[in-house]
Amino acid sequence: AEARSVAISAIPAPGLVPIGAAFSVTAATPVVDIEGNFTSDYEEYLIVGNGLKCDTDSVYLRAQLKIDGAYQTDNYVFYVINGNSASTGVSAAVSGSGSVAPSIMLSGFILGNQSEAKGNVRVGVFTPTDTTSEKMVDIEFTGFARADNNANQFKAVGSGRHKTSTAALTGVRIFFTEGNVIAGSFQLYGRKKL
Repeated sequence: AEARSVAISAIPAPGLVPIGAAFSVTAATPVVDIEGNFTSDYEEYLIVGNGLKCDTDSVYLRAQLKIDGAYQTDNYVFYVINGNSASTGVSAAVSGSGSVAPSIMLSGFILGNQSEAKGNVRVGVFTPTDTTSEKMVDIEFTGFARADNNANQFKAVGSGRHKTSTAALTGVRIFFTEGNVIAGSFQLYGRKKL
């Protein structure tokens, strides 16, 4: 067999590419909107949020998707499995096919506003410009629960989708169920098409 050489520069680099600059929350805000960068240039996107804190106790982290030019406020379904360091079992937060929610659950457990209570989230967005299917996201969350739960470490994984539209996704809104995001940083990444 004859050996063939391949020009390495012709092979797309695998992995994630930062899109835009990372940004930090420097003032209390009720929502963080990540938009304007979801194009067909990338196969999938990843939003990474680190050190997220809320000014209100006993809250969940949620997301809404911008579809058809507006953040959708209904018709979401999700499935999130979560566990924590205080128990040996797992629990699930479910919005099944028979019911819909106003947003997608990201955290699974409640967060407090104590100094040690914070969360980190990864939200994967797949083929946002595809107009033949509903938009789905992949969820991974880690954090510390509220102080009256002994600041237990917890993790949640799951997925969510918007049920009623196949229009392109152009943004993701991240927020707590009450109060404001008062700390944290965000970075959007893309995985190039091969």
